[in-house]
Amino acid sequence: MVEVLADLEQMLSLRLQFLETDQLMMVSIVYAKCEAIERLNLWNDIYHISSQINDSPLFIGIGGLPVDFAFCVNSCELVGINFKGSPVTWWNGRIDYGCIFKRFDRYLMN
Repeated sequence: MVEVLADLEQMLSLRLQFLETDQLMMVSIVYAKCEAIERLNLWNDIYHISSQINDSPLFIGIGGLPVDFAFCVNSCELVGINFKGSPVTWWNGRIDYGCIFKRFDRYLMN
């Protein structure tokens, strides 16, 4: 069973209930805005959702890695989930001194 908890501009939060075990899990999918000022509402939304968690695990998938992200993660007591595969998800296409590799996707849980 799936229940939409919040359908916001930068985040969709769902409550999932597994039918066989009745286990509950919350999942939030986030795509952060590029500008820091535009992300302020997102951090408040993540704080609010994380404070609503009782015993069900919260998983958050985040695209982008803004600088203010670390403070939000620490405040909500979220930790990164290990992954397999490439350590980068984006390349600027340059092969000279301006070459940039970044990992934009993050998966976190409480």
